[in-house]
This record gives sequence, structure tokens and C-alpha cells, in this order.
Amino acid sequence: MSETKVVVGDYKGSPVLSIFEIDSEGNQGAYPVVSFGSKKAKAILKHLDEIKSWVDDQEKSKDKKD
Repeated sequence: MSETKVVVGDYKGSPVLSIFEIDSEGNQGAYPVVSFGSKKAKAILKHLDEIKSWVDDQEKSKDKKD
């Protein structure tokens, strides 16, 4: 994955965390890869180990196809 940057902002008055890709020249992409608020952030943190395992499985599956 390319370099990324976290930006804290707001959407309709609610705080959000957005993750943007950064190109080789250090420029931030126009649109975030993902954005979410505190409710989704709490759900992600609660299941972080499962998410990590799933990502590892996807990478292994991708490597086998290559």
C-alpha cells in the first residue's frame, strides 16, 4: 500500500477521521480512502484483531494467485 495520512475533520458538524493516500511527491489525494466517525471507529477497534487476520488472509490469497 502507498503512504497514507490521517486527517481529522468534520461532516455535517460531526467529527470524522479520514485516511488519504499520499503520492511520491507528498501530495494528498483529492478523496479519502476511508472516512468514519467515532461509532465506526469503536467498532473497528473492538474487532481489530479479526480485521488484521482477514487482511493477512487476503494478502496470502493474493500472493498465491500471482
